Amino acid sequence: SDMEVEKLTKEDFIDFRKKYEQKNMFYNMAKNYLIDRGFAWGFIHPKSIFITTKTDVFSKRYFGRILLPDISYTGFTARDFINSWKKDYKLRYLSSGSASVFGGVVNNDDKNIFIVEGPLDAIKLNQFGYNSLAIGGKSKAENFFLKNKKLLSPYNIIYVIESDVSLFERDLLRVFHVAEKHYSNVFYIDMQYTGFKDTADINDPKVFDEIVNEKKVKISKKGSMEGLLARALDKLKNNSSEKL
Repeated sequence: SDMEVEKLTKEDFIDFRKKYEQKNMFYNMAKNYLIDRGFAWGFIHPKSIFITTKTDVFSKRYFGRILLPDISYTGFTARDFINSWKKDYKLRYLSSGSASVFGGVVNNDDKNIFIVEGPLDAIKLNQFGYNSLAIGGKSKAENFFLKNKKLLSPYNIIYVIESDVSLFERDLLRVFHVAEKHYSNVFYIDMQYTGFKDTADINDPKVFDEIVNEKKVKISKKGSMEGLLARALDKLKNNSSEKL
């Protein structure tokens, strides 16, 4: 039940795996789905649970999905792997009052941290050896920067914007204003100009290194405004060309 999940702990995570994850056809589908997307099996599987059985109300609701707990084990998000060709399953967040944060710090010597949208995006960068956290959804960025100052302040923050996000969908200018106001070194990378939708689609760390070196832009009042206006115009041009 939802109440059961709201009290999720690291121990519950282990129990969930024993109860709901069985090595069957659906388990293999989930494994192949992730491997096909360039995830290292030994890296991602310990961080996730595959719901491959239907034994109660909870497992019937989340059957065919990958559960990814947030970093404090107070909640999780679910990602569909059986119907992955369809529009992504609407992710469900269950937490104990605080904003869910996914991913992690994997390199204490690296002073950069990448802020991405989804847990799989963060895990892919963690797999490459980068510090990366996921905000957990398009509308959560502003709140993420406001609530996680203690966590983020020691780092150079690099905010990754997915290629399918428009200027108005995430109100990027407001997000940039919040980030610039509360942090000293904030940058962004616009995936629209990289050939990839998001970081989960990148399978080679060298490719991501090149993107960072070539596409990273420091957030500033003038630069951010110019960059976002150019981005919006490019999107309008691309949409017009597709319709023609």
